[in-house]
Amino acid sequence: SNRGYIAHSDYFVALLWRRVVEGGGTGVGARVLRAARPPVIETDTHHALRSFAACDPSGRLVVGVANAGGEAIATALQLGQHGAPLAGGAEAWVLEAGGGGGLLDESVRLNGQPLYSVGGEVPELPPVTLPAPAGAFSAPPFSVAFLRYAAVVPEACGRDGGGTLAAA
Repeated sequence: SNRGYIAHSDYFVALLWRRVVEGGGTGVGARVLRAARPPVIETDTHHALRSFAACDPSGRLVVGVANAGGEAIATALQLGQHGAPLAGGAEAWVLEAGGGGGLLDESVRLNGQPLYSVGGEVPELPPVTLPAPAGAFSAPPFSVAFLRYAAVVPEACGRDGGGTLAAA
């Protein structure tokens, strides 16, 4: 019945959220953390940047970075208000607009490779590994990235309470 279905970029964003952040349907929801950045924004480029942080069902930190602008944006991710660096490397799933259409583009790339789903067949969605330390990340133009830090388990992921991730 899905033989004519062609998945677009929003499908892959939702699919990665389900798999990476929510744990792929384990029945355990994600704990959303506070993601903040300094109030001083020096250039208009940063107005296109959005971020979130969550604990996956195993308690690992997952950071989402969305760049709705047409230029790459360099970010520096740190834990807490005092800027503790993120330890270890990270797994990264970076979805980018696949052609010249920007946010209206119907094609998508995952980690630089074309991504297709035709007829209801869901392709493999392998991450790439960012080397340690993985606190610096450049968000490509028109992209959504999920970064999972296996070695980072925020205090808030293991108890009832809040946590803060600072993005500069």
